[in-house]
This record gives sequence, structure tokens and C-alpha cells, in this order.
Amino acid sequence: MERIESVRMLDGELLSARYLRRLTIALFASSLTCLGLAGLRMVATGTTVFFFLFWNLFLAWTPMLAAVALCLVRRDWGRNKKILGALLFIAWLCLYPNAPYIFTDFIHLIRREYPQGPAGGFFSGTSLQWYDLVMKSAFAFTAHVIGLFSLYLVHRLFRTRFGAARGWMVAILAILVSGFGVYLGRFVRLNSWDIIGRPTVFTDEIAEGMGNPRAVLFSLIYSIFILSSYVPLYYFNAPESARAKPTIPGDGSGL
Repeated sequence: MERIESVRMLDGELLSARYLRRLTIALFASSLTCLGLAGLRMVATGTTVFFFLFWNLFLAWTPMLAAVALCLVRRDWGRNKKILGALLFIAWLCLYPNAPYIFTDFIHLIRREYPQGPAGGFFSGTSLQWYDLVMKSAFAFTAHVIGLFSLYLVHRLFRTRFGAARGWMVAILAILVSGFGVYLGRFVRLNSWDIIGRPTVFTDEIAEGMGNPRAVLFSLIYSIFILSSYVPLYYFNAPESARAKPTIPGDGSGL
């Protein structure tokens, strides 16, 4: 990353490697906090009941890594890098639902029964229930923020290349795909890699889900949630020049 001085972004602005590095470090620190909370629970209770959160947080990082790689590849466009950029974008789009998906893990807290008898220490009864709620919230919000920043990087990349309207079209498309992807992951139990490993099953489930009104409604509600949390992040980070009067490059070259 040191050798990449900068990546051309909006209106001649430069999104530096320093920014990407600091962002990655900050998100990594938040992730370590989550792991620490889960590790403390495991040591104190002697159980690994929420060990799956480690895996889900790792999956939440995959779209961020793809987005950063796409930004770095975007610096110089040769023919081969255009192909690589397209592949990275497709990979990011398929992986992005892994980030907001972790919110659905709250179902495990809803269904879990906690003994409400005499107190047996902090990690028991109601105290443990509250601890699990805080721990799970930390994982969920960290994973979601990681995903939102990956969306932000890709959104800005498309905006500077194709203009504001198309940039938002890509962002909204990704959010809609993510909402439906969360449905496929939680209720159909499909994974991102099933696109390659089980393509027939994957396409069949997509077709069935799109014809299911409850699946469509769930996906739309989840997409609205993602959009409502993304818009403030975007406008907080986007420069004034980009918000006021976007510039559309005129070279006509594709991503």
C-alpha cells in the first residue's frame, strides 16, 4: 500500500493510501474489541456458544478487502486491469451481504433462555444476558460499518468514473442485492461461495425467492435499513464539491 501514493477520486480529489490505511486500522481495532468481548465470555463461561460470531465478522471483512483492492487497481487502467477491476467489483457485490447479515444473528439472543434464579456471578442470569446483548451489538455494528465503508469506496469510485446518477444507481443496486442476499443467507442458508459451488441451486433459490412476497418484503425492509444508515455516512464523508456539482469525466472509458 505504501507504493500507491493516491487513487484518483471525485472532482480531482485524491483518496490517499494514507486514508485507506487509517480506515483499515480503525476498523481492525473495532474488530479486535469485538473479539476481546467474545473471548472474555468464552473464558468466563467455559462455552463457545457464540463462536460463530468470529466467522461472521471475518466474512464481513471480505467486501472491504475487495473494495480496497478495487480502489488500488483503479489507479492505472490497462486492459488487464479493467478485467481485474470488473472481477473485483463482481466479487465485492457478491460478498457485500455478509456485512449487514450479522444483524440477523440477534435471533440467537431472542431464542436463548437465560436462567433467572439467584445471582451466580456477573457471567450468569440477567447479567450474562445484558453482556451478550452488548457483545452482539458490538459485532453487528462493527460488521455493518465495515460494509458501509466498503460501499462508500465503491460508490465514490463509480461516481468519479460515470457521474453522480450512475454512482447512486450502483450503490442502490448493491443495497438491494444485499437485502436479498441477507434473506438468502438467513432463511435459505445459502453462502456467497455457493454462486460458484452450487450455481444451479443458487439460481433456483433466487428465482423462488423473487416470486415469494414475504421474501421480497423482507429484502426491501432490510435494504431500507441499509440505505438509511448509509446516506448519513456518505454525506458526512463526501466532499462539498462532490455533493454540490459532480463532474462527469468525458473520456468515455469503462470501469
